[in-house]
Amino acid sequence: RIGLQPSYSRDWVVIAGHNRTRPGDHVCSPLKTLPHWHAAIDQTADTHMPGALHVYLSPHLDDAILSCGGLICNQRQTGERVVVMTLCAGQPASNFRSTLAKEYERSWGTPGEGITRRLRENSLVLAAMKVTDWRFDTPDAVYRGIGGAPYYMQREDLYGSPHPAEGKSLPALWGKMIKLLTRREKTVILYAPLAVGGHVDHELVRRTGELLRESGCEVWFYEDYPYAEVLPAGIQSARERFGDCDWISRVEVIDAATKIGMVKGYRSQIGNLFGCENELACRVSEFTAATAASI
Repeated sequence: RIGLQPSYSRDWVVIAGHNRTRPGDHVCSPLKTLPHWHAAIDQTADTHMPGALHVYLSPHLDDAILSCGGLICNQRQTGERVVVMTLCAGQPASNFRSTLAKEYERSWGTPGEGITRRLRENSLVLAAMKVTDWRFDTPDAVYRGIGGAPYYMQREDLYGSPHPAEGKSLPALWGKMIKLLTRREKTVILYAPLAVGGHVDHELVRRTGELLRESGCEVWFYEDYPYAEVLPAGIQSARERFGDCDWISRVEVIDAATKIGMVKGYRSQIGNLFGCENELACRVSEFTAATAASI
């Protein structure tokens, strides 16, 4: 049954004027001593209503839309309730700016701002779709450390193993908080990243999803975009972390243009990820077409 075995779900993009489909967003789910980080929740959002609540566990402030924007849009258009829960959305300590953190802020065009601009972008994109915005105040990996010493000193460190101080404890903490926040819901469907590409924040959220699945929750795992585009072999590697198990596939038809419009809302990330808006549109469209051809 879904949620007890690994499952694999694909968003498909319909091209106007043609009778062919292209898969876009991909989601998957298996069958098989920290600072006081907590959730910053929009308490005005009434999520306690009949029907399933779809909760997307997003490592950073753009990952859910980059990977699952089309599926999220479909769910909202049919009146389903959707929450994007960003786990690494906390502002860094004012006196903690490693060289790596400063490098990333420059690439975002936000030197010295932390993630203020990114929070604003995410809020606007989600509000436009009437998606509930839940955030934990765990900082991004580039801002985490202890005693002034960062856990991740250089870019290569971000794609290695999570720091021993948080590899097990942080997913356990997040998992408890997610269950607490959704305890009043009759049916909750969780979506977590496969951690394609191996970024430590994605891997920590993947581990959180796996813990929740093992506790009886229904969890689908999605392919992390754009990592799935530039590292196609990483998809199989990510699935192998779950051991020897079968995967169930779902297919969703999505509107590529709508998804591209949502991704464009994260303006601070366009240059770093795509170079420009035209390249963003081309790459998202071409990636979905290439994936369709491979199925």
